[in-house]
Parts: sequence; structure tokens; C-alpha cells
Amino acid sequence: MVNSTALPPLLSCRRCASSVAAKAMHCKGEAYAMGFAKQDLSTVQAMETAFSMQLEFINVINNLITYDKEHAEMPEKTKYLQAFCDTQERALDEALRLLDKHKEALLADEASRKQEEEQKRKAEQARIKAENKKKEETKAIAQDLKKAKEDADSLFADIDDTDGDFDEKDC
Repeated sequence: MVNSTALPPLLSCRRCASSVAAKAMHCKGEAYAMGFAKQDLSTVQAMETAFSMQLEFINVINNLITYDKEHAEMPEKTKYLQAFCDTQERALDEALRLLDKHKEALLADEASRKQEEEQKRKAEQARIKAENKKKEETKAIAQDLKKAKEDADSLFADIDDTDGDFDEKDC
């Protein structure tokens, strides 16, 4: 299970570019601690990625323990660290089983949610387009009226109804 000949490269935190050892203290268990930016874990693919990255991290710890045992004059006591890794692996295996069990339903929910979001986005775009068209029409009408009042050849050229006493009976 553990490759004792070579230690895999350490994962690095994208936010602080620190090593795995420093990440635990600096990133305080955020999603950054596993080497990826925070993301929405509601998608099946994101959950699979998170689980696989956590398993990779556990493997890094196991390789470090093995390296210490083989190369240190006095290896550290790692009973609790090994127990932690075993427990985490079991928990992640159970999480993967749950994900596999509900994967089809989660994918269906994800697809329907994306479809709803797409419909909302299209409806919003249509509403904005309709509002913009209405504003353009209103602006065009106002410009036409202004042009009609100012143009000397227009029927409305000399009409000034701002004083309020314009009456059709005077025509």
C-alpha cells in the first residue's frame, strides 16, 4: 500500500504556497488545506475530487511515516497518527460508498437544478431585453415627437400646447 522507496511530492496550498506540514496550521482546515480552491461541494464531481484529494493526503502522511521508520535513527512514535490515517481512510471509503449509492439521484438533481438555473437565466435575459426594447421605443417616440415639433415641414411645427389653452374647437 505504501511506496517506501520514494516520498510523493508534497501538496501545496494555493493560497499561501506552503507545504503540507505548514498547511494544517495556516489554512485551519479550510478547503485550501487539501490544495484546491473552495468550491461548491454539491456537485458529484466536486465531491469525488474532494474525497480523492483527501485520500491522497492520507497517503502522503502514510509515506512520511514509512520514510521516518526507514531513515530516522530514532523513529517517532506514530501509533496515533497511523490510527488517524486508518480512521480517515475508513470514513472516506464509507463516504465514497454513500456517494456511489446515491450517485444517480444526485446527478439527476444536479441536472434538474442546472436546467432550472438555465431557465431562470434565460427568463431574466428575456425580461432585460424586453425592458431595453421598451426603453428604446419610448426614446424613439420622444425623439420623433421632438423632431416633429421642431421640423418646419411637419404638421405639428407651430403647435405649442404648453400654456394649456389649446382647444380642438379653435381648429
